[in-house]
Amino acid sequence: THYNWLITTQDTEDKCFEIIPSTSTGNSTFTTPAFVIKGNTSRVGIGTTNPSHQLSVAGDVFLDGDNQQIFFGGANTYIGELSNSQKLQLRGGGSNSTHTAVLDSAGRFGLATSSPQVRLHLENSDGTDEFLRFSDSAAVDVASVRAYQQYYMGNNTTRVGYFGFTTDETFDMATTTSNGRIRFLA
Repeated sequence: THYNWLITTQDTEDKCFEIIPSTSTGNSTFTTPAFVIKGNTSRVGIGTTNPSHQLSVAGDVFLDGDNQQIFFGGANTYIGELSNSQKLQLRGGGSNSTHTAVLDSAGRFGLATSSPQVRLHLENSDGTDEFLRFSDSAAVDVASVRAYQQYYMGNNTTRVGYFGFTTDETFDMATTTSNGRIRFLA
């Protein structure tokens, strides 16, 4: 009622260290390695006999426990859970929250904040003047820039308003509902 295991070298894959389960419980036939280390490349394969990178995994990877990360080249560039918070954190090399993107369990996304308060929360905590930019990479001159925000009703198909540069260097602000109005408050 259990699988047998074979630990061997160069059995089914050339120049490899292999760990191979039996083909069925109680069987002594071994065909496909579950784990390999390629001797000529030092690559490790889990669930694959031909690892394409230093570590190749065919299947899901599960990090068990809280506050788990995958690091990239240093202690401050990683993706993982933000300290037992049920928030996914992506940190790009900085050492504090201004270099962080967070997605929390309520679907709120924060840039430069570890505690987003709304669906998209952009925090300008480093004192720079500009922290949000809309660009039109298809524009060939100033007159052809189209960078604007649109607002839709809940069904995402009925536009109720927009603002931004739309045509001929013109900044438009409009409501597209028949009884809509635009107010400027002091």
